[in-house]
Amino acid sequence: MKNISEVIIHVERWIKSLEVPEQNRALCELGLLFIESIHKKEMLLTVEKADDVHKILKSPIDLINYNREEIIELAQQVGNSNVETWNVDREEINNWNQFLGGIALSYASKGDLSVVASLIRISAELNLHGRWIVEATDFLLDQQQPEGYFGLYFKETSILNKDQEVIFLLRLTVDILWALAVQNRKLIK
Repeated sequence: MKNISEVIIHVERWIKSLEVPEQNRALCELGLLFIESIHKKEMLLTVEKADDVHKILKSPIDLINYNREEIIELAQQVGNSNVETWNVDREEINNWNQFLGGIALSYASKGDLSVVASLIRISAELNLHGRWIVEATDFLLDQQQPEGYFGLYFKETSILNKDQEVIFLLRLTVDILWALAVQNRKLIK
């Protein structure tokens, strides 16, 4: 398992070294903001919480039928909801831990890092820290490449030109940084 401090140093160096078109500079800045959030152990990017999380989260069993896009959307919704009102018993917490962690590891085995990051974000927002969530987080940290970005070269990147590939890897890296920033903030509270 990699140390998060070392991971962040490498990814920060990589993002700062990028020469990206102006329309993608905001993505670099967002990545650097998440890195600063991790360093300071507080989320520097906040959103107004709109919905009650109970309207969004029904049953962990529902997650089994979600496709990747629905899981990514669920992470957005949970992140924008008031999770402070989420008050469930220990058994339900264990169920959410098992389902979120198990599904995260399943997506990890397929190499879908964006979905793994989304599931870790959901878990972090809900203050869930089950051992499978920890394993999924360790998996993400281990996906950092020597250059600093996260992810492996997939078949998909072989059809991209160099600029497109950098943006693809930057988006994936920012997704992972977002999950780590939320998780880091929640662990401190």
